[in-house]
Amino acid sequence: MKLVRSISSVLGIVMRLVFWLATMAVIFWWMFALQTAAEQAPQFSALKDLKLTIPRGEEVVLGRAELLQPAGARSAELQHVRLRASDDGQLLISRVAELRGLNVEFGGKTEEGSSERYEISREQGAYTLVSAGSQFVKIAIKDDDGIEFVVEDWSGKASTAVVYRNGAEIRVDGEPVKGCYEQSTVSWVVSQANKLSQDITGRVSDLLEPVGLSDLLRRKGRATIAVLGGDVDCTMHSYALIAMPRANPELEFIVRKNLSDDRLFVSIYREAQLVPVSFETWVNGKRTRQNFGRTGIEIPVASIAELENPPVTHFTAGKTRYAIETTPAPDGGWEVHIAPNRRVALFDESVCARATDEVEETVSAEDCPPPLDSSPNVLPRGASIEVSQVKLPSTLDRLFVSSPEGLVSAEILARGAAISLCLLIVLAVPGATIWRAHGSIVRAAFLVVAGGFVLLLALLPDLVAIARMVTDVPDASRWLFYGLGATWVCATFVVTLDRSGGASLSAFWLVLTGIIAIGSISMFTMSAEGPNTDWERFFIKHKLVVLDILPLFVMALTIVSPTALKLRIGNDFAGRPSFFSPTMWLLAIVFALFAAWFFLGNQTGLGGSIQPVEAGKFAIVVLLGAALAQWLIRARLLAQAWFGITLIAVILSTLFLIALLFVPAVKSDYSPLIIIGSATAITAVVGVMAIGWRIREEEYDDLRDIRRIPLSYVPAIQDYRMSYAQFALLLLVFAAIILAPLLALDRAREVMDVVMASPEYLVAAALVLVLVAAMLIRTLAIPRAVFILMLGLPLALMGTWAVMRGEVLILALAVVCLLVITFAVAIRNRVNWTLARVAIAAPLVALVMAVALRDVPAKAGLGVEDWSWFDGPDKQITELEKVLGEGRRLPVERLMSWADLRFGRTGGYEEPRQLLLRDMNFHVLRSRATLANAPCGMSAELTAAPYSIGHAVGWLGDTISQGLGISCPEEAQTAETLRCTPSTLKGPVRPHCVPVVQSDFAATYIVTRHGNAAAVLLITLQACFIFLVINLYLKLQAKRSRDPVETGADQALACIALGAGMLFLMQWILAWSNAFGLLPVMGQPMTWLSAGTSHHLFMAIPAALVLLVAVRLAGMKAPVLTIRIPPRRRG
Repeated sequence: MKLVRSISSVLGIVMRLVFWLATMAVIFWWMFALQTAAEQAPQFSALKDLKLTIPRGEEVVLGRAELLQPAGARSAELQHVRLRASDDGQLLISRVAELRGLNVEFGGKTEEGSSERYEISREQGAYTLVSAGSQFVKIAIKDDDGIEFVVEDWSGKASTAVVYRNGAEIRVDGEPVKGCYEQSTVSWVVSQANKLSQDITGRVSDLLEPVGLSDLLRRKGRATIAVLGGDVDCTMHSYALIAMPRANPELEFIVRKNLSDDRLFVSIYREAQLVPVSFETWVNGKRTRQNFGRTGIEIPVASIAELENPPVTHFTAGKTRYAIETTPAPDGGWEVHIAPNRRVALFDESVCARATDEVEETVSAEDCPPPLDSSPNVLPRGASIEVSQVKLPSTLDRLFVSSPEGLVSAEILARGAAISLCLLIVLAVPGATIWRAHGSIVRAAFLVVAGGFVLLLALLPDLVAIARMVTDVPDASRWLFYGLGATWVCATFVVTLDRSGGASLSAFWLVLTGIIAIGSISMFTMSAEGPNTDWERFFIKHKLVVLDILPLFVMALTIVSPTALKLRIGNDFAGRPSFFSPTMWLLAIVFALFAAWFFLGNQTGLGGSIQPVEAGKFAIVVLLGAALAQWLIRARLLAQAWFGITLIAVILSTLFLIALLFVPAVKSDYSPLIIIGSATAITAVVGVMAIGWRIREEEYDDLRDIRRIPLSYVPAIQDYRMSYAQFALLLLVFAAIILAPLLALDRAREVMDVVMASPEYLVAAALVLVLVAAMLIRTLAIPRAVFILMLGLPLALMGTWAVMRGEVLILALAVVCLLVITFAVAIRNRVNWTLARVAIAAPLVALVMAVALRDVPAKAGLGVEDWSWFDGPDKQITELEKVLGEGRRLPVERLMSWADLRFGRTGGYEEPRQLLLRDMNFHVLRSRATLANAPCGMSAELTAAPYSIGHAVGWLGDTISQGLGISCPEEAQTAETLRCTPSTLKGPVRPHCVPVVQSDFAATYIVTRHGNAAAVLLITLQACFIFLVINLYLKLQAKRSRDPVETGADQALACIALGAGMLFLMQWILAWSNAFGLLPVMGQPMTWLSAGTSHHLFMAIPAALVLLVAVRLAGMKAPVLTIRIPPRRRG
């Protein structure tokens, strides 16, 4: 026995060393890939500043050439911005671009907005006249705060509509108007909740105004008051629709209000060709202002006199934001200084050099700004322009030498709190361990020094930023680069030296490091090669919040003794919830975030950067694990009390669930609910099944032992085994399923005809069928056989698919796995019945969820009456078009876009549907067209590592790809030869030009930029990660202990680990589905690969740390109690 234990211990050490070497190789490959990407990235240049002199009474037009913007779908036009020095001493800015907009900002004193907005006058006796062909609309503000719309035509026919309560109520010619649609109960509750949050926030803001804190709670943004157009007057319950029957049906206007200062603006919502549009302001019968169309609306930038409203301080042309500063000139004109400060357009000067006549074939006109001498803008007499450009630092300097300036204040606070918590754990835990357990002072000192070193590495960006304020730091980027690698190397050493987790912990860390490495490489190349500086923040945030923080927490939690962790977790989940419980604090913080989101946030989150729903994803898993663990423990303590959960836990759980589901629905953020609901359902069903069955087993075992104590000390063990014939029957069933596609339908009909024609054959066939059916029924009465069937059925179906497609390798893989599982389960003396119950119930749960969620759009308050996932695309689009304007436009349009991708796939539709989806921007079409052009092999960055490491990674990805039968285009276009604006919708684009490629379509980027082999390698690592999580759950769930503290820790961590794994799985499934159009666009990032600060900080990192703790506790051996037998008395 000692020899077996010694061999097992040696094998464990060897496996830990192997995983340590593999992880070190992954880190080396990772760092070398980043260095290679930095060396191959282009050396960008950009506009430094633009100086103008504009004489009095003259104007200067700026465009793409003056602003040094390369051509592209989102760049400025050749003539975009007009700056005019008026005779009355004002400098005015306006838009002259025909297609692309101009956004203006006012230094935060009021809401930013488009320059095409025309302000509605609030003066006494004033009105705004909107002319659209033969239709005229007079807009005036009434004394009772109502907004009056008088709609007239050329014949003098008019109707008067008065809008109250920000569009919620409308009266036409004095009569109230009904709603445009019958509002459902869910929509009414959501609208009332929004109004309640606005009212409460406004009142609290008014109370804080005397102390100067009202701006903290004052809502900013724009609210839609009315939409002008169509033939019907009605209210959409949040804004009004006002009819313009004589106008072109394609033409619409929109009236919005600033929430901060109540200013009203009217602008063109939908433009119709060949319809002249004008805006006029009349005061007491005199026209004081007039403008034609979208362009030409002038907004003050500066004035020698005092302005009534805040002046323009910034403007956005194309994607770049510019700061504008002015100085009055002596001649009455203006000296203007324009400098880009956000999303600065970049170009490679070496590629765009026009000194030589050579032009590379890979160079596109989209990569370079036009020469200044080719600009169509002519300077007036006396005006001057001076354009200067600057060369940006190297890629490492841009992406590594960055302080937390790239983060917003909330993200800086979260990063600081995480580092402080790690510091507390690293410095306090070793001392507490020595004091309580009389441990080794040397070991504690080593842990403190190691932890402090890693903390110093994590704080390097902040320390370098502080040092650069005082003096120049040479090679700062190189030190930060090495510091990142050293941080992960230290974390790997600590994980490998941990004996409690063993080889399982090292394997888990290896897979997690591989996934994060591929994600960070993808994020680095995306930021380094981005067309403007806004792309830099993606890797900067990812490094500061994820890559620097995760190793710290891993170090801190690995330093803590597993026994101490088990005691803390067990006492927290096994006992009655208390005020000092970490779980209670976690739920309270998440609840506070949701409350702040409800009152102060919008659909994008809280403050534009913090998304509380990401914390809710992890919190619901923790809550569910705690509830299930308490159920098991209290059911054991209270005998037959199956639902022995404390009342306070029930109340808090109910309140938390209501907040978790209600607030996202109010903010129209539906996609997280799908992830939360799926992960919660799977965890709850599996946890309830496993724990419920365990409760019954323990009760039965207790009763059986009590009854058998007088009879026998060793109870009999029964095991239902299968006979050889039953085992062979199962193999024949699997073989029939796999080989079913080889049986031709005509041949089967011939055999049936022969059997039916002869009575002898018919009787023999009937007897065989009855015999096989009886034997199959008897076989399925054995739990072990049912377990084999449920585990082998998916593999058999995969083999059927492989036979149909002719995929020999997949067929061989399916058959081998099927035989291994079948023989292993049939031969083993014991079966993990937890896994058996899960395997049996999983298909049933999936079927029930599919049926229950088949009409989820109707249940989600979208107003759809008859809609199902199983309907054809024609019916789906028809039903969705009926409710397209009912306030939930974004989710409705995403469902329509998904249905439109499948439209006409099966034929039968004569007329194609014409869909105008403004906000979708053809996301999925661009993604799929670009994926079809993806290269097969890995990119140069992923295969550049020396010592055959890069070659091994490339070989691994290529082998998996070829084994799965993935085909690539024979003549794939490289990214340099592609354009951002292809001639057709089905044309591929550059990876950066796929919409929302940094988050929703991150999977598209990694496939198209780094190759199909890299994507397949990533999917393989993700599958291994999920396999390790499932194995971890089974290991924890199978542990048995009579101690309620140990049981609480094991069972709670089992459920939480399963829920965390399901969160990762759902995020990855939705991300891949977004890329390929398999599901409607959900707006969810791909964990570890997307730009999502809140997602990683609040969901991914906590979930990964819980899994790490669970692996450590699962590897702990049960305590062995040594019982001393007292000696017998002599004599």
